[in-house]
Parts: sequence; structure tokens; C-alpha cells
Amino acid sequence: MSDARSTPPLWAPDYSADFTGSIARFWKKYVQFSGRASRREYWWTYLFVGLVYVLSLTLLYGGLGLWYATSDGEGVPPVIFPIGVALTVGWFFATAIPWLALEARRLHDANMSGFLLFIHLASGPGALVVFILCQLSPNPLGRRFDAPPGEAPRYARVGDWPAAPGEPDTPYAVGYYGAPGTQAPQAPAPRIEE
Repeated sequence: MSDARSTPPLWAPDYSADFTGSIARFWKKYVQFSGRASRREYWWTYLFVGLVYVLSLTLLYGGLGLWYATSDGEGVPPVIFPIGVALTVGWFFATAIPWLALEARRLHDANMSGFLLFIHLASGPGALVVFILCQLSPNPLGRRFDAPPGEAPRYARVGDWPAAPGEPDTPYAVGYYGAPGTQAPQAPAPRIEE
């Protein structure tokens, strides 16, 4: 049986992404902070990046333990230790910027600004807050962050539904912060008749 689904263009989120497709999109959109990313793209990439970190840290700490067990921390460390250090440091530098770009696109899919990534500057709690924000459901109003090549960015309007295939079909998904009684975040305040 062949895969009948068509892959969405690179500028659009892939709501049916698999492991290999998510990793490919992660590297192809290396420093692209615009656009959106689905939760599936985020989680498959999270798994991949995490597994490589587990492998590199296993080599690093395994080599460190072997070094201390055999020589009390003196002398030349075993070959496995510098390999673990190089892999860990190299992987960090290879994935730090694209990971921030993926998080920004994930926030866009929930209709939030990528500038929320500055919360990372709050160290541990900030990273946890961004992690939680990346778990929010997609919001159709996030389409305003889409910019197909050659087109100006689109802005979601009331009446843009039904949503595109694979997107939630409600404008009131988690992440929608309009005032009660309004149709969109930019809607004017209700009039009070005197």
C-alpha cells in the first residue's frame, strides 16, 4: 500500500508528519523562524534530538567514569571520553539555532509570537514555560504567520473557516486570547450604548 497523502509545501505545517519527514523538515528549515510547525513535527524532532543527546552523554559520562575507575582521574582519558565531549558540544552547536527556529514556528502555529522565545533567558523556568507553550493546540488564526514564496504574509480573518485540511476547524482553540464577545484579537471593543 502506498502513502497516499501528499506532503504539504515546506512553508506550511505538516499535520501528518512522520519521524523521517519531521527530521528532514527540521534540517531544511534550519534557520527559518517564519511560518508554522505542527506538534507532530515538534515531537518527532524532539525525540530525534533527545536520542542523539542521550547517546553523546552516555559516551561522555561513560568515558569519564571509566577514566576515574582506571586511573583515579589522572593520566590520559580513554578515547571514548573525548568522542563524547566532541559529539555533545558539536550536536549542541549544530541544533541550537534550528531548535529555536522550530520552537518559534511551533508558537506561530498556536497563534503566538516567536518573540516569546526570549523567555528562555529566564534559564530553567523560562525553558519550561516555552516547552509548555509549544504543547498548545494549533489555532487557525496562526495562518497569519504563513508566507508562501512570492506572497505577502496572510492574516486570518473571521470567515477564513473551514480550515485547511488537517487544521483544527474552530477559531476558538487553545491559544486564542480575544476579549469575550469579540470575533478576533484585533476586533474593536464592544460599543456601550448610553
